[in-house]
Amino acid sequence: MQVITLYITRTMNIILTSAHREEMLRYIYNHQNKDGGWGTHIEGHSTMLGTVVNYVALRLLGQPSRGGIKLVEKASKWIIDHGGATMIPSWGKPYLSRFVGPITDLVLSLRHELYGIPYEEIDWNKARHSCSKEDLYYPHPFIQNFLWDSLYFIGEPLLKRWPFSYIREKSLQKAIKNIHYEDQNTRYMDISSLEKVLNMLACWAEDPNSDAFKFHLARIHDFLWIAEDGMKMQNLGSQNWDTSFALQAIMASNLIDEYGSTLKRGKELLKNSQVRENPQGDFRSMFRSISKGAWSFSDRDTGWQVSDCTAEGLKVMLLLSQKTPDVAPVEPEILYDAVNILLSLQTKKGGLTAWEPKGAESWLEVCCREVL
Repeated sequence: MQVITLYITRTMNIILTSAHREEMLRYIYNHQNKDGGWGTHIEGHSTMLGTVVNYVALRLLGQPSRGGIKLVEKASKWIIDHGGATMIPSWGKPYLSRFVGPITDLVLSLRHELYGIPYEEIDWNKARHSCSKEDLYYPHPFIQNFLWDSLYFIGEPLLKRWPFSYIREKSLQKAIKNIHYEDQNTRYMDISSLEKVLNMLACWAEDPNSDAFKFHLARIHDFLWIAEDGMKMQNLGSQNWDTSFALQAIMASNLIDEYGSTLKRGKELLKNSQVRENPQGDFRSMFRSISKGAWSFSDRDTGWQVSDCTAEGLKVMLLLSQKTPDVAPVEPEILYDAVNILLSLQTKKGGLTAWEPKGAESWLEVCCREVL
């Protein structure tokens, strides 16, 4: 998805060196399944979502569709044999139909390669509900298809006409305001890589020369990760999560004396990584909740509270206070704020939500069932 966004915004050559591209290609090829496709995750069976987005990434990174690269041709055959890219699930459709960027020769070629029939002959009304059986985890309920069709056949024409067009414009202004708020409060990391890619494209569509878009570009490398299998874009780092468990393992193994300096440095990392402020301004009007005292999955920059990460961070701080007399005492405020976050995420039934207090009702799940 990041490669697609960089291509649309014409910033691929700015962000990705030839070495970046080579390692990304190596990663994609290393995780291609024997049947030519890719899974939604690296250990999964081939899906239309995984295969299409990886195939498009290969082409945008410079791989030819024909001419001797059998793995590319094999991927193309998998897509066509399984009904073409119109069968991609709802998660994938936005990535193939985003803000219309430059219609280049490569884009026109992809339109020919992905669908199996001429692009102009595709029935897009039918494609709206199409989903490959390899991707369909739960069939569409009638209400979901009804709502989607109503938005297209009734809502879309109305919103193009005054006075409804005025409502649409106000809604778009509200949407971009929320995007900017999320970006600023997470220092342009956002809650995950998936959201970052979408927010980044929205900022570019609003103003390609904006500071917001430039700030997004500056943080892309924070998501890139290279390992023995190549370079990938990780969802988020796991610094806080990994550190909490590593410190617990040292203490549980009675290795405190041998790793005393490690415990001290780990404690300082967690202390410095704890979120020390709530989102800026009237955060509740921006659909956010308190975050002061939380630990995120990665680091302090993201600013998003996570209940289990906070619980593990709190547990480590308490253990360090009890078992490591050489480590400086933990300030009470750190503990109080962490407990406050956990209590704020507790539901009426006693359990805890992952990210934020429960808001929506369960009946909303019928509106979007497919890949989740």
